[in-house]
Amino acid sequence: AVLNPEDNSIVRFLEEGSYSVCVEGLFSSAVDSYQISIAQREDLCEAELELTQTEDPDQDGLANPCDSDDDNDDFLDNEDNCPLIHNNGTYSYAPDEDGFIRDWLVLGPLYTSGITTTSCLPPLELVPATEQALSPSLGDAQEIWTGASKTWNALFSQDSWVNFIGFDHFNNSPTPREVFAFAWIHSDYERSATLGVGSDDGSRMWLNGTMINEVSSCQGSTVDQFQSSVTLLAGWNRLLIHVRDGGGGWSMYARFLDNGVPITDLEVSLSASGTLTDVQNDSDGDGIGDLCEE
Repeated sequence: AVLNPEDNSIVRFLEEGSYSVCVEGLFSSAVDSYQISIAQREDLCEAELELTQTEDPDQDGLANPCDSDDDNDDFLDNEDNCPLIHNNGTYSYAPDEDGFIRDWLVLGPLYTSGITTTSCLPPLELVPATEQALSPSLGDAQEIWTGASKTWNALFSQDSWVNFIGFDHFNNSPTPREVFAFAWIHSDYERSATLGVGSDDGSRMWLNGTMINEVSSCQGSTVDQFQSSVTLLAGWNRLLIHVRDGGGGWSMYARFLDNGVPITDLEVSLSASGTLTDVQNDSDGDGIGDLCEE
């Protein structure tokens, strides 16, 4: 059998190294012997292939192994502090077609094993500034209740379900644990709306400094499970959701509705100044760009 790179995206652009191959005969019978031959095509970067999103994230027609600027932001990969995420320009975001907010500033994970709370209700005052006053931008340092400092990082979810443990720096973190998710929301005019949130587990929600709902129960996240009547002001609004996890899954959904219809004509920003400008920004000086910092 031949695995042709033109037909099989799994085998092309493999990095040099050793690989384990499992071979099974017809009807699951054992195979006494087999031979594997791998030949690398020198012209593969020039071949006319239908590239996958994984192979060519910036959609410039060049697979990443053949591309010296993987994110197409005019900074070569060996000089780019965020080589897989474009960070040379001005950025604004929007809800998806179903109104869900996928782009967030996050502060966490925060570990609260020594703090007593009711069931899965998130504890208050984990930040000395108080939740009502929070107005962060990407890369901002934030003092927490222990006196330590954490950074507001970007979280870009590929799905309406914001699954915190799907991101490396949240996965395998001890429980109980907390995260603050914040977004600047721009509305062209003042309007009444419903904030629909699903949280795993408990949560508190603030809009423009006012707590609008709290959830003390422990459950998986379900679309629009917890709804609150709110007013979106004309201009920029501050949306903050605090999610506590006691174990297992850790996630949320969030969107605004107008009489049950998703609101999609909003702008989302990660900057208090409105539209985010990022040219290789590295607020903490660790060599990793703010937009891909974990």
